[in-house]
Amino acid sequence: RKVSLALTLIATVVILLLSDFTLRAQQMPEITINLYPAIYAVMTWFLASNFFKLILGTWHTLRGPDDNPWHPSHSAREPRSTARVAIVYPVYHEDVPRVAAGMAATWASIERECPQYSHHFDNFLLSDSRKLEYNVV
Repeated sequence: RKVSLALTLIATVVILLLSDFTLRAQQMPEITINLYPAIYAVMTWFLASNFFKLILGTWHTLRGPDDNPWHPSHSAREPRSTARVAIVYPVYHEDVPRVAAGMAATWASIERECPQYSHHFDNFLLSDSRKLEYNVV
């Protein structure tokens, strides 16, 4: 976090100095020279901040979980026995057999990959369909 902040600050200052030099070289009016960097600084700060977060995040990801202090596996815990997970399927005028097959495949995948946790999952079908031929019974 500190590295990202430092890199963002350095990049913003360097870019603002370059833009100030360019504006003065083009003999812009004084109000433009004063107003433009203020607006440009905010945009540059957010751009540089996101760029360096992306680069540092990619670097940590490529190092793997052992060398990454923020990897989720370091704080992962078993779910509480009362924990519930809702799997929501929003549909609107979709093919009923395809939706049902997708729901069945998702449930089969959960039971195959982590049967010890399958009791934590609830499936919900949300349908806005107004046509009777799309109703699932």
